[in-house]
Amino acid sequence: MRRTMDKLTEVYDDLNEMGVHIFHGSYHLKGGCDSVCVSNGKKHGVFFDTDKIKTYSQELEAASHEWAHLDGGYLYSFDASPWTKRKAEVKADRAQIRRIIPFEDLAPLIRAGLQPWELAERFHVSETMVRKAIQYYTGPCGFHF
Repeated sequence: MRRTMDKLTEVYDDLNEMGVHIFHGSYHLKGGCDSVCVSNGKKHGVFFDTDKIKTYSQELEAASHEWAHLDGGYLYSFDASPWTKRKAEVKADRAQIRRIIPFEDLAPLIRAGLQPWELAERFHVSETMVRKAIQYYTGPCGFHF
């Protein structure tokens, strides 16, 4: 397993290589969002709300999710239909999971009996993210632990 603490740096490096402008500040993002990706088709920016992001795991989850939107092209306009938004979010969630909690790293730990809270500590993410990963791998992917 790759050193998990390096994953946030890797995500930021990839965003920088993509030419993404990164901003940290108090943005009062709506709808419970802690970060947002904006694009004009040629230039991209990611805004992280420092009022909501307080921990390494929160920042890793936010940065990797926005990276997934940009890397996969899972973008949508503010006036997009709810279905279009949901589809883009699901695709970004799945790409995010594959990046920060790869199945090949997760499976042996689950087989060894680690609990979701222990997996969250190991991967430096929230327990909610671990549960999403387990659901994704055992559901749509059809994998078994």
